[in-house]
Amino acid sequence: LAIIAAEIGTWSLDVRTGELISSPRTKEIFGFPAEGEMSLDAALDQVVSDQRLMVREAINTAISSGEKLEVEYPVHTLQDEGPRWIRVIGNLIYKEDGDPEYLTGIMQDVTDYKLDDLRKNDFISIVSHELKTPLTSIKSYIQILHDRAQKTHDTFATDALDKAHNKVKGMTTLINGFLDVSRLQTGKIYLNRQTFDIDTLVDEIIEEVNSNSPGQNICKSGGCQSLVNADKDKIGQVISNLLNNAIKYSPKGKGIKISC
Repeated sequence: LAIIAAEIGTWSLDVRTGELISSPRTKEIFGFPAEGEMSLDAALDQVVSDQRLMVREAINTAISSGEKLEVEYPVHTLQDEGPRWIRVIGNLIYKEDGDPEYLTGIMQDVTDYKLDDLRKNDFISIVSHELKTPLTSIKSYIQILHDRAQKTHDTFATDALDKAHNKVKGMTTLINGFLDVSRLQTGKIYLNRQTFDIDTLVDEIIEEVNSNSPGQNICKSGGCQSLVNADKDKIGQVISNLLNNAIKYSPKGKGIKISC
């Protein structure tokens, strides 16, 4: 009753003969008649072509290694409807002598969830790119004003514009972080590795946090004096989050101690 209510399909694959035994719901997901037959090859033929090899290899790996099978992929139905996304989970069942006998598991139509997720990632990507356009203009204006302030020896304006420039850089990093969220879910996250001094980065983050929270006592002790090879912006974001959380959740008036 629970399986029916959740609209979950069940299946079992004989690892010796390759015979696939499917529940009516599993056949329905692929567009086959509930009372008809559906072989493994017939089911794989309905998988979107560029995903077919991946699915077959995942099944073979689960059988040969005994690892859990867990994949998501799009399929076409016999009725030639739009692609439907399905999630498949399976485990290997062994005989008493220890030899594998069946790969068996469940299947669920996750089309609505997957399409919502894809639309969310598209939205994040579009908004992030749109936000970058005005930030580029703001950055250019700040640089022009900064050059003029330096020529007139206006130290206050120079310092203020330096801080504004850092804020724009921080905003750009934040936007890139939004893009990374969608890239991470598709396995395409990009790390901009470079070699930098971790002490210098910590000092820069402390100065930035101090400008946002004037009067907050942040005390740094020790020093690594070490060069690291990593994504400087992402590491800086982590340190910034730690410091801002320390300010947010520590008792008022208490100093923040940071050591490297």
